[in-house]
Amino acid sequence: MSLPADDDWEAEVDRLVSLGATRTDTAEGDGGQVLMFDPDGNEFSVRRPR
Repeated sequence: MSLPADDDWEAEVDRLVSLGATRTDTAEGDGGQVLMFDPDGNEFSVRRPR
C-alpha cells in the first residue's frame, strides 16, 4: 500500500491498527515503510509518501 504524498502516514497506520491490523517490530529499508499483519495473519506494508 502506498499513500498519496498529502496523506498522514502515521494516522493511516493508526487507522489500520484500529481496524484490527498488527504492526510488527520489523521495519524494512530506511524507515520508509512499516510491516503489518491483517486480522487473518496476511503480511502487508504501508509506505511513507515520497
